[in-house]
Amino acid sequence: MKPLRKKPLIILTAVIIGIFGIIKLSDPTLRAKAFVAVYGNRIETECADGLIDGTKKLEKLPVISVRAYHGNAEHDMIQFTLGGRGLVPSSTYYGCYYSPDDVPLAFQNMDVKLTQNGHDYWVWTEVGDNRGATSKIRDCWYYFEASF
Repeated sequence: MKPLRKKPLIILTAVIIGIFGIIKLSDPTLRAKAFVAVYGNRIETECADGLIDGTKKLEKLPVISVRAYHGNAEHDMIQFTLGGRGLVPSSTYYGCYYSPDDVPLAFQNMDVKLTQNGHDYWVWTEVGDNRGATSKIRDCWYYFEASF
């Protein structure tokens, strides 16, 4: 009886699954959702006593930057920049943010008007070609994309 050749099939299956995983995580929206699924509850717990103190505890997360926007606007937020593309001055940044008041906000909590453009999706524009969008991931969590 010939031995079954299962190893090549198992390796090929693992490679295909790995490729699909990489493609899914390269999608900015899916990457933000995965980040919130893994770290969201921890972040909410760490920031329960205050955004600034909580943010200091979050510096080792796998993000490009973490920044609290506190006190300058009506609502607070902690923004997690997960990636970007393009070269300055034509760049797009994306990530997610925690909004304790569960309010959609613009990139870096800028004072711009958000216009609802669908269910749980908002857009904003500023002078020149600055623009962005935000969409709800789950309660208190939003995806953002901003282009400059």
